[in-house]
Amino acid sequence: MHRESLDSGLPQNQHQINTWIQHLKQRADNNPTPLVPPIKALLELVKQDKQLLLLSKQMFCPPQQTQQLQLSTLVLQSFDEFIVLLNAVMTQAPAYIRSNNLTAEAFNPSGFIGLPINALLTAAITSTASRHFFF
Repeated sequence: MHRESLDSGLPQNQHQINTWIQHLKQRADNNPTPLVPPIKALLELVKQDKQLLLLSKQMFCPPQQTQQLQLSTLVLQSFDEFIVLLNAVMTQAPAYIRSNNLTAEAFNPSGFIGLPINALLTAAITSTASRHFFF
């Protein structure tokens, strides 16, 4: 899977994705839910595999991030947070998010992320460690 395939169906304006992820964080914080079995299995796999565990710790460290992809420094801080948000994507219906940025609205007037998991993965895959983790 390439980053370009993750980006398909997403707004081109990073502000819209950032706004959506911030809203997802609020929804996940306000409505905590137990991890669904596939997310729980992923977390257990990472905890049991030393290489995946190391990559999961490195993937959100700012020095690891590439110059081109800085979105996660704004919205995702850790693998644990990623897991909570991934679980929220799996357990909550997609939401319409209205951005306060008029320029962003011009690029995506609907305020809707059609492929929520792609938006989250796009924000997560911003470093060499994250590319090794997922690919």
